[in-house]
Amino acid sequence: MNITALRTTPALAIATGALLLSATGGAVAATLITGADIKDGTVTTKDIKNETLTLGDISAAAETALHGATGPAGADGVSGWVTVTVLSDSVAAGGTGTAVVDCPAGTKVTGGIVDWSEGYDPATLRMRSDTSLRAYGHNATGPADTLVATVFCATVL
Repeated sequence: MNITALRTTPALAIATGALLLSATGGAVAATLITGADIKDGTVTTKDIKNETLTLGDISAAAETALHGATGPAGADGVSGWVTVTVLSDSVAAGGTGTAVVDCPAGTKVTGGIVDWSEGYDPATLRMRSDTSLRAYGHNATGPADTLVATVFCATVL
């Protein structure tokens, strides 16, 4: 009977050592440093990963210090919403139509939409001023149709 002796090679010894270290490395690291081991005042902002602290991680006094004084009240903002809709004259097939929509006095354009009453051809809105829009459309696909232009107006302070 021929028995071959197993030989330990340097590569096998290194691989075995690495396996043992990796299996115990986490457990050893967990026991190396605790909060009691850290000297007060030595952890700085560069030591803390961004977006990892929550209000539950800081003291009530620190949370209170984060809140400043209440600022002055702002302006009332936008009010007096008005919707204005204008229909163009009938636009024959192959023709182009326009409609001008003006906001009431004292209000300004905040937005608008335009479409055909029946068809699906493209239509466009363009600002004439901060109080007026003009709708354009080309009736390329069908019978006579009407542009429907709507503008949203408001009092803006």
